[in-house]
Amino acid sequence: MIKKLIIWTVIPISIELCAFMYVDKSYLSQSNVVEIVKVNDKIEEKPKLQNISISDKAKDIKVSYDGKYVSYEEDGSLKLLDFNSGDLINIEKDKNNLISYYTWLPDRNRLYIAEKVTSNGGRPLIKMYSYDVDKKEKYEWVDNHENKTEIELQSKLSEVKEIAMSTLSSLAYIKIENPDKKYSIYRINVMTQLEKVKLKNTQVGKIGVTTTDDRLIYEDKKLNRLIIEGYNNAKKPLDNLLFLGVDYDNLIYLGVKQEEKISEILYGNVDEPIEKWSKVKLDKSTEREQLRVTLNGQVYLDSSENHELIDLKTNKKSTYEGKLVAICENSIAYLNNGKLYKVPVK
Repeated sequence: MIKKLIIWTVIPISIELCAFMYVDKSYLSQSNVVEIVKVNDKIEEKPKLQNISISDKAKDIKVSYDGKYVSYEEDGSLKLLDFNSGDLINIEKDKNNLISYYTWLPDRNRLYIAEKVTSNGGRPLIKMYSYDVDKKEKYEWVDNHENKTEIELQSKLSEVKEIAMSTLSSLAYIKIENPDKKYSIYRINVMTQLEKVKLKNTQVGKIGVTTTDDRLIYEDKKLNRLIIEGYNNAKKPLDNLLFLGVDYDNLIYLGVKQEEKISEILYGNVDEPIEKWSKVKLDKSTEREQLRVTLNGQVYLDSSENHELIDLKTNKKSTYEGKLVAICENSIAYLNNGKLYKVPVK
């Protein structure tokens, strides 16, 4: 009985195996080989050239750190353009106020605005405002006692020329130019309290502030010397150097001045001897306005005659047309024939 059961079990299995072998030899061996290819359903597109029309009356055009917004002055008002939607925002101000200076924060979509006003007593003042783009709200600066932040000017002709800031500590330095070409600098701390800085000389060039310890940096044009708070400027004078910028790592970038141009770039930490600082060689002496330092530590040369932006550390080149306006987080913005264009930076 068991023998019969085994025989009847083996016979069907054998028949089935023979059938599989026949199909394999007769059919599958004659078929084409099928190659399985992975299909990428994401079609890679070349970056599109973005552009937006700018009023021919626009002055002092600036771009936000991420390239999303464009700002400019027109007929005494400050305008804001959304690069993606094209929406135009008119930042409101009192009709008697004049825009003295404005700037974007280097790491967020917010504006600092200095407006010149006349007090009830006839004194010219600077009032400070912030404009939050995301909230579409404008705030007047007040200190922790609700006192308005107002800077009394020497003259109605005095103007704010520069604002340097540390966004980590919410500290700002405001440089004011007076008609006699003498300058004043005011410090505004995190409590929005105002303090006038004591300067060694009142002939001041470019200003800046270190990112982590809030040291004021300014050019003393009378002594032809760079002044850094907390640095032994007397024993180790920083002569014949021009200030270019500071990065997130608190490295200071300086240009070696040669006949009013820059022949070499030095960068390093102020607490280290300048002899140990890193160097960036330039092929030829360059105007300071052609050199740009970003918070990420990139150093660019704007070769306007060739319409190229050159990363001096990597030698990568980005091309543009017209006039370079700004270097943003991942792009550059340039103005050409009434339109502002944005292209990726290399």
